[in-house]
Amino acid sequence: MTAAADLVVVPSLDEAFGLVVAEAMATGKPVLGVCSGSIPEVMVDGETGFLVPALSPDALARCLVTLARDDALRERMGAARRKRAEQRFDPARVEAECSAI
Repeated sequence: MTAAADLVVVPSLDEAFGLVVAEAMATGKPVLGVCSGSIPEVMVDGETGFLVPALSPDALARCLVTLARDDALRERMGAARRKRAEQRFDPARVEAECSAI
């Protein structure tokens, strides 16, 4: 993922894990994703990005324009994503959870 990106759009209808969403979290970029697969499990709508209904190009476009026009909103959402990534995907935490299985 390039540091030049301002946001990440994930319109996929079938995401088993949503690795690209997790990667965007680590870079602190806000995400615009669809309510499909695992994407809603990784995101917090309105806080770390926007979730839109699947197969809704109008909703996707509205949120994309909102994020593109609002630098401060992108910064807030990006910071919230980074914090959530550090909490959810901390290597020690993940290791401990996997060891417990």
